[in-house]
Formats: sequence, C-alpha cells, structure tokens
Amino acid sequence: MTTEEQYDNNSIGNQLEVQRRKPSRPLGVTIVSAFIILLNLWFIIFTLIRRHDYLAGYGRPPFMSMSVSAILVDIFMYTIFVLIGFAFWRGKKLSWWLCVFYWFYELIVNTVFLIILFTSGEGAYTIARGVALSVIRITVLLLTILYFFENPSFVYFDLDTRLKLRYAVYLMIGAIITILLQNFLQA
Repeated sequence: MTTEEQYDNNSIGNQLEVQRRKPSRPLGVTIVSAFIILLNLWFIIFTLIRRHDYLAGYGRPPFMSMSVSAILVDIFMYTIFVLIGFAFWRGKKLSWWLCVFYWFYELIVNTVFLIILFTSGEGAYTIARGVALSVIRITVLLLTILYFFENPSFVYFDLDTRLKLRYAVYLMIGAIITILLQNFLQA
C-alpha cells in the first residue's frame, strides 16, 4: 500500500468516526437535566426527612398521614426521575420522549385549570393568584417544549427533524388520553 492509499483509508476512517460521534450537548439540555436530577434528589431527601416525622407522629396534620407504602412509592418515582435526568444528560431518546410527554401533560393540565378558574365563582384574589401562577407555568412549559423541538435538541437526541409535527401530535394525543384515563379511573 502506498502512502497516498494509507492517507485515503485514514481519512475515510476519520470521516466515519466523526459521523458516529455524538453532537455536543446543547446548554438547555444541560440545564434541564441538572434541574431534573437535583430537584428529584431534593424530593427524595425531603420525603425521607418529613415523612419520617409524619410516621413518628411529630407535627402530623390529619390529612398528611402517610403509609410506608406511599412513602416508598414516592421515593421510587423520584428515583425514576433522577435516572431519567441522567439519561437526558446523556442524550437518550426515551428520556426526551418521557420529558416532553410530561411537559405536554402539564401544559394541558395547567391550561384546563386556567379555564376552570375563569369559569368558577371564586373571589378576585383567588382568581388573580391562580391566573398568575398558571400563566407563568404555561409560559415556561411552552418555552421549554419549543426549545426541545429545535434542531440542536433533535440532533442531540438523534431524532428525525422532519417529523417534528408528527411527534408533537403524538405527544399531545398521548397526554390527552392520559388525562382522560386519569379522570375516568378516579370517577
């Protein structure tokens, strides 16, 4: 093999390596994944500290009585969210789907709450406070969803950028079905 052939083979190998390499993590992914991890670790610690007090009977309001199984379920769910945060950090597709689905779900719930608040006969202070909180939540959720539908996020999570609208429709339908199932099962 001549030197030129070796050079060509190396450059082809380098091109394949560059194509396989994961793109750099967008700043928003770093911030959101760190937030998910830290927040849920805090929830685990808070659950362990506060629930222990409630189980021991210290300062337990009657509506806050918690069983051991409820505490374990809380800790299990928070641990799942910590794992999702780490997967999000690493750019795993499933973590993108789970997070964006949750944000769509919360967006619908907060929008419905806002509509219910306007149609309720509550006092002006309660309505103003509820509207302000809901508008802030809805704004943050919309901005977060829009950010994660941008091309850098799609490329980082190895999603097809041509299917954004289809993904959004799937997530919206899934969130609506989840909310309807929740209400049906509670009735």
